[in-house]
Amino acid sequence: MATENTMTTLNGWFKESYADKVKDLTPENLYYAKEIKPLQVDKQPGGDYTVPVTVTSEQGITKAASNAGAFSLNAPIAMGTTQASIAGSQLLLRSALDYETIFRSKKKSSFLAATKGVVKNMLKSSYFYMEADAMWGKSGIAVVSSISTNTITLTTASFAAGLWLGSENRKLRIETSAGVLRGECSVSSYDIGARTVTVDSAPAGVAATDVIYFAADGASGANSMTGIYKMINDSTGTLFGINRATYNLWNSAGTYSAGSAPLTFNKIMKALNQGANKGLGDEVSDIDVVVNSGAWTDLGNDLAALRSIDSSYKSTQAENGAEAIVFNSQVGRVKIITHKMMKEGYAFVHPKASKAFEFAGSVPTPTFDLPGKAGKDGEYLREMENNAGVETRLYWNNAVFTEMISGMLVITGIVNS
Repeated sequence: MATENTMTTLNGWFKESYADKVKDLTPENLYYAKEIKPLQVDKQPGGDYTVPVTVTSEQGITKAASNAGAFSLNAPIAMGTTQASIAGSQLLLRSALDYETIFRSKKKSSFLAATKGVVKNMLKSSYFYMEADAMWGKSGIAVVSSISTNTITLTTASFAAGLWLGSENRKLRIETSAGVLRGECSVSSYDIGARTVTVDSAPAGVAATDVIYFAADGASGANSMTGIYKMINDSTGTLFGINRATYNLWNSAGTYSAGSAPLTFNKIMKALNQGANKGLGDEVSDIDVVVNSGAWTDLGNDLAALRSIDSSYKSTQAENGAEAIVFNSQVGRVKIITHKMMKEGYAFVHPKASKAFEFAGSVPTPTFDLPGKAGKDGEYLREMENNAGVETRLYWNNAVFTEMISGMLVITGIVNS
């Protein structure tokens, strides 16, 4: 009777325990990765995802005064339509198990115990990168304030604690604000309170205003999806293949400055009004305002100013320190959400994420399954060619997409108390 594990038994156990449960293991502290829905399977593209959009209205109007008789008609001016097109960005996460661990885990239960931590952490890591990219893709995860040897202090405005938790050994790419590469390095340690990151060897020339990316992002984030911040903040160039300068409806409502001061409900109301002038609330009356935890605290202190409680009142939505702050405004029902990956100086304002965005890649949910390879037992583990172990790979092809860019805005200049 065989006493050793084989690739057949290992793959079978892996599939039985994990392959059909990836969606259920999305970390609870994420928002966009859980709230935004992927395209239906039959709509997931093999190539680019293309959507027709209306960018101008019918303008062939004729007016006439009373008793104008058989007045002449102006020529029709048709509405303008074009196509938005988006291709998903790819991400592949590798993890390995050495032979010694495998052969010490000969029983099914032992093997599952040995792989449980690896698989759950892979899923947690993959959804972290999905969330970070959905928010900050192509715009960087932080900006350098100063550097002392290998310790980099990040600007307060660009700092988000959730982007650095558990980041030891993460590979970073540092560029100038103009996109010139300084070099790459790895995180040795970090200090959330001091907003510092210590790296193994800081690239030469790193200075204030330099931008930090994940190393895998490539030059100026070219390998990552276009994140929500870049979608809203940029006002030039193309978005999903459509020139922003040509069609005003394909531009956001821009930015609203909090004036280098704490965020208040009054400022949120003014930002909502700015968005309303560009259509915020017209199609979807549920609005998200996604803020950093520091701004959340300030808003909690300011809660009594605008809180209105109606028949839908819930204590979890209206009390200081609660899960959500909800109030009515000129654009609809506004829900303020705290997010660990929101940078301290910013807040996003947009229709409810599940209604405003969708994940449009060909593989929008991370998977261990390689098409054509996963048979009855599946082939989720493969032997490493030059090392004594096996590896598994988690893959997705994904991009966040919206047709509702007009009316969205970013609140900037937030300085938390």
